[in-house]
Amino acid sequence: MRKIINLFNSCFKVFLKKDDIYWVAIRDYQNEIMYTGLVTGFNETKDYNELILSGVNVYTLYESKELYFLSKIFLSLKKGTFTIEKWEEKIK
Repeated sequence: MRKIINLFNSCFKVFLKKDDIYWVAIRDYQNEIMYTGLVTGFNETKDYNELILSGVNVYTLYESKELYFLSKIFLSLKKGTFTIEKWEEKIK
C-alpha cells in the first residue's frame, strides 16, 4: 500500500520520467497560456512544479492562437493551476 501512496504523491515526477515523454503541452489555466516544447529538466517543490522546456511554442489557451516562439523557458507553476500532456504532434 505504501508504494501506491508514494506514486500519487509524486505523479508529476513519475509522469515525466517515462521513457516516451519528451514533447509536452503545458496548459497554464491561471495565465490562460499553453506552452509546447521538449522537456529538458524538471523539479518539484512543496508548492510548485518547475520545468525547463526547449523549442517552445506559446499559444493562447482557449483559441490556440500562436503568440511566439522561445528557444528555452523555465516555468515555475503553482500546483493545481496547470495540466501537462504528452504532445503527440511533435512525436509523429
